[in-house]
Amino acid sequence: MSSPSSSAVVLEGLRSLIKSVEKPLLRERYPFTSTPLGIPKGCLIEIVGPGKTETVAQFLRENPNLRVAWIEDAFTIYPCAIMQRKIRLHQVLFIEAKQENFWAASQVLRSGLFEIVVMSFQKQINEKVVRRLQLETEKANVSFFLLPENENCSPVPSASWPISMKLKMNATNRGISILRERG
Repeated sequence: MSSPSSSAVVLEGLRSLIKSVEKPLLRERYPFTSTPLGIPKGCLIEIVGPGKTETVAQFLRENPNLRVAWIEDAFTIYPCAIMQRKIRLHQVLFIEAKQENFWAASQVLRSGLFEIVVMSFQKQINEKVVRRLQLETEKANVSFFLLPENENCSPVPSASWPISMKLKMNATNRGISILRERG
């Protein structure tokens, strides 16, 4: 028969185990000095405002060993400028996808070869496409950066719910505002 003190210890151990399970689980994250908790894995991250490409470049500079797929409708990124920001070009695959950027993103996610996907786009994304990207991003455990060409290209409001983190660049002080962060 167990003593009352050993039962209390077991009971306290069970209570702490229950509390640890009840806490919301935070996703794994990549360190990033511009956001307090870093950048979550397995999530869609939308960055809007001037300087969004520079922000992604800073993130890649701080995490130099990540394999990156950079997808655009038509090339606007200049690889030499990426190299000048001390990002290893051999870690980045540039994809000019024309009108098939969502198909290209889907293929990149399914390949399992990349930890980061960056997609710059010029058309508004509908809810179905955003949801599909979110599911594939979670399955691949990839951080997926959405860089709309302007704020009119952002996902329609009903489609923005799958986006886990939304950052807005401030042109005046070159800072970052976190507009949304889930998990």
